[in-house]
Amino acid sequence: MIYTPPGYSKIKKYPVLYLLHGIGGDEFEWLHGGHPEIILDNLYAEKKTALKLKLLWISCGDKDGLIVFSQKIHQYCQENKVPHIWHVEPGVHDFNVWKSDLYYFTQQFFK
Repeated sequence: MIYTPPGYSKIKKYPVLYLLHGIGGDEFEWLHGGHPEIILDNLYAEKKTALKLKLLWISCGDKDGLIVFSQKIHQYCQENKVPHIWHVEPGVHDFNVWKSDLYYFTQQFFK
């Protein structure tokens, strides 16, 4: 699945965002449940997005049963001085958390 922003041009270079879903999801998971195209279109319209990616964003819901795995990645990054943002969102393993994370992450992604 490839998202292109409003006004996309084959001539211009764009940053790449690999938006993955973990256990139990497939390539359509975000499209059906999270609608990243709407979130990204709105961020473009509000001019909250165009520069280079230099960010590793790790996030999870505070009540997500899989948070220990995200915490281990965060801890590894800290111990090895890997620049990253660790973001814990209130909630469980669902699109309420993931959509909110995408909203905040994307604003950092394009800075």
